[in-house]
Amino acid sequence: MQVRRQLGQRHIRPVAPQHRARLSAIQDELSRRRARVGRAVDVEPPRYLAAELGPVPERLSERRVWQRTARRIAIYREDFAVTDPDRAIGAETRDLRQREAWRITRGDIDETQTQLQAGRRIDRVRSRDIERDLG
Repeated sequence: MQVRRQLGQRHIRPVAPQHRARLSAIQDELSRRRARVGRAVDVEPPRYLAAELGPVPERLSERRVWQRTARRIAIYREDFAVTDPDRAIGAETRDLRQREAWRITRGDIDETQTQLQAGRRIDRVRSRDIERDLG
């Protein structure tokens, strides 16, 4: 949602009263679609997510971070019609609005990768310490 907030705040224009109901209906439908996309990512993660984020973590706190970023990627792909099966958000583009969203989403991915890698390193150290103490 960070992408939505940062982009939305810049591009808000007053809506004429006669168009508010229609705009509200469109926003509701987009919210429902995003929720469906997010749930689908949770059920069967596409291969581009494994390439970017690794497997779904077992630890709940890490899984939440993974899922949040996976949903952000899914929303980006939906918003900008990204269909590349191997690259989560495709290549950076020339379109200014999409490029800004791409950079924000790329930053989210990078941050999540760093967090998850740190968690994996901690798990390896703990496992090594446990094995050393037992053996």
